[in-house]
Amino acid sequence: MVAEVLDVLDAVRSPDEIPPAPPLTVTRHLAAVGPSGEAALDAVIEEFLRIAHDLPWRQTAGYLDILSDEYLANYGYERLVGPAPSIIEHPSVRVGIGVWGPHLKYPLHEHEAEEIYHVLAGTPAFGTEDGTWTDSVPGDAVHNPPWTVMRSVSGPSRPSCCTAGRVQLRPMPCLSSVDRHRRDVEAIVTPPSG
Repeated sequence: MVAEVLDVLDAVRSPDEIPPAPPLTVTRHLAAVGPSGEAALDAVIEEFLRIAHDLPWRQTAGYLDILSDEYLANYGYERLVGPAPSIIEHPSVRVGIGVWGPHLKYPLHEHEAEEIYHVLAGTPAFGTEDGTWTDSVPGDAVHNPPWTVMRSVSGPSRPSCCTAGRVQLRPMPCLSSVDRHRRDVEAIVTPPSG
């Protein structure tokens, strides 16, 4: 999986223009993301924080109907590589940077995509269906094979910020902050039918 992701990153190019989007509320946590003490990670964090407020933040569309407003206010990600709309388009490989607010519990879930989370900031713990938890610190990588039942919880004092690489065989819908804003506006201005 890692080799396929790296091959795609070597071959892709960024589009000429990225559409502007209103930020998700999770971006307020970016101010608490600080250096890790590791030069390579800190270079990634510094560059990400420099451009983060200009990126089109998004959330997984399926979460909007099942997770609480509190969860949604404290979660979001930027898809750097993946299907359109992405900064770099690719049909099956996805690479993004996600942010989860302090104490946020990512519930048990599973999917066919194989994932690797690389912790950039915070101290998230990653759990499995059997109750096993693995603590992590910046620089750690956590691998989830396809169909692994998994969950996570952010550390107590800082948001968790991770890169996530995955190979997805089928499309996974997501809702960008532009789409979410459009949906919210349409819900306000469109009278209910019937």
